[in-house]
Amino acid sequence: MILTIDPLAELDLIEAAARYEQIRTGLGAEFLDAVEHACELIAANPRSYSVLEYWKVPGHEVRRCCLRRFPYIIIFWVRDLSLTILAVSHSRRQPLYWIERFGN
Repeated sequence: MILTIDPLAELDLIEAAARYEQIRTGLGAEFLDAVEHACELIAANPRSYSVLEYWKVPGHEVRRCCLRRFPYIIIFWVRDLSLTILAVSHSRRQPLYWIERFGN
């Protein structure tokens, strides 16, 4: 499958990594490594992750992947043979903020 990342999700990722880097040198890179590993797992088997029932888009399956070490969730959708990362969201800080990015 082809995996792409929405520009706003990329911004989420950069901001989160910068916050972790401020906490401890190298922690931002560890966060990025964790996200990269999760993206590899998503690309390998996207339908093994939970469907978000509260946000349905015709023709898309919106799913989530929770990071193990960091309190972040990768929100992505599956469409045909492509995957798009929609958001890299902190699980405890406004966890549904990203829905407004994409409308109804």
